[in-house]
Amino acid sequence: MSELPSLSSGQVKELDKLATERFGVRLDWLMEAAGWQAARACHGRTAVVCGVGNNAGDGLAAARHLHRWGRLEALCCIDVGRMKGEARLELEALQRHGVVVYDELQLNGAEVILDSLFGTGLTRSP
Repeated sequence: MSELPSLSSGQVKELDKLATERFGVRLDWLMEAAGWQAARACHGRTAVVCGVGNNAGDGLAAARHLHRWGRLEALCCIDVGRMKGEARLELEALQRHGVVVYDELQLNGAEVILDSLFGTGLTRSP
């Protein structure tokens, strides 16, 4: 298997900007693509842990796919009251489908943990 190149957070931000501004790719499409690919990489029962930003939106999109495939073990979201934009829409879609959202870490019987806490928008120490 070939190794994927490593990108800095600045490079990822530039790619996102290029996709949205130059090529007209909507943010929700980027989240959907990121979520789909992340979910595909999770083999086994998965706990998804989300923060509040766009990275949370990616994780929530992944959780939606995992739920549909019967592989979502737990969804843990930190401070859902601060979640907004596309991430909030993803959260509401999951709740409409009956997914329980925990406000604390619940790994239960998870074989895989998908970390969607911090993304490229983080400007402080985690």
